Amino acid sequence: MNQNQNTEVLAEVDPGISEAEVTSDDVEKGESVWLGRLISLVTTVLIVVIVLIAYHYFYVLPNKQRYAVVDLSEVLNIKELQVTIAAMRPDASEEAKLKAYDDVAKFGKDVGVALNELQQECGCSIFVKAAVVKPAGAEDLTPELKRRLGMENVNQDELVKQLRSLGGGSRTPIIEGDKK
Repeated sequence: MNQNQNTEVLAEVDPGISEAEVTSDDVEKGESVWLGRLISLVTTVLIVVIVLIAYHYFYVLPNKQRYAVVDLSEVLNIKELQVTIAAMRPDASEEAKLKAYDDVAKFGKDVGVALNELQQECGCSIFVKAAVVKPAGAEDLTPELKRRLGMENVNQDELVKQLRSLGGGSRTPIIEGDKK
């Protein structure tokens, strides 16, 4: 805009302004007000975005709920086979058979304690593997549970063979039912 156009614009707004009073500083002052507001708006938006990103990375992600699964049926099947083998041994006394059944009662409490400890340590919710539709996304804590219960080196197939050699049935319903 040239000086005459500036004078005409300002004269329309305020008819009392003379040409001598209109300078280019007045026009720039109006533009600088809008520029200042734009800078304030952009700065505010930038600060809000930075705060939201910081909140997400420093608060939300560390507190995100984690999930884990445990194959409880595998652990219970192993214990069932161990108790059955202990009770079916030909040289097993009545005391040994009663001790095997007492171990079952103690085992239930041990599983509960081990699961509570695992849940506290991992800071996650633990679900039974059979109850989870897609367990691939969840951490499997079955090996750790078996280690805590002293079952890490126990092989189910060997226990089944041992049971059959003691005169157990040709198939164990729970173990072989899972393999079909």
